[in-house]
Amino acid sequence: MDTGNINESRSGGLGQNQIIAKTLLIVCGIYISLTIVMKNMSLVQTSFQRDFGGFFTGMFSAIVFIGTLFAILYFFVLNNDWLVGKILPSEEPIEPEKQQLWLGASLRVGLVFLGLVLLAKETQSVIFTAGFILKLPMLGRELISNIVRGDKWFEDRLLARHIYNLIATGVIVYLIAGGPGFVKWELRHKFTRKI
Repeated sequence: MDTGNINESRSGGLGQNQIIAKTLLIVCGIYISLTIVMKNMSLVQTSFQRDFGGFFTGMFSAIVFIGTLFAILYFFVLNNDWLVGKILPSEEPIEPEKQQLWLGASLRVGLVFLGLVLLAKETQSVIFTAGFILKLPMLGRELISNIVRGDKWFEDRLLARHIYNLIATGVIVYLIAGGPGFVKWELRHKFTRKI
């Protein structure tokens, strides 16, 4: 194995397959992070209890949760070159202009794909969000009448679930509709700053 070629590939840029591997690692890191956040929102919230032992358990779980999330984001999304080098150690680098095009196109496709995967996974959240949005005028009227009568402000047992559904739907819509535009803007902004 020629180690000079690996070092050349590292300093000269990435090849097409390495860019695709980098994109897949970024998309997988985002997916794993979103899954961890979405599934553990209630776990961290319920672990904080009023008694002293529950507080320390909750703090420990929050620290482990944040540490795991940070490690996944750091090694998969922000600093994944070493992992790309282990997956595809050597490849002929392409020109920097084509690298920008390949990275932008693969990230846009990856984010749309990730949004579609999350849409398939969280279909129930999208349906509940649509129902909640349709129910908002009635809930607003109920809130105003409760304030006028001096009753409790808002009684909705599923408020935490509605918040989760709204966040999940917002992330899905952003990944499908807004993420590709952001990647295009960020790459254009990043590469024009260097010149």
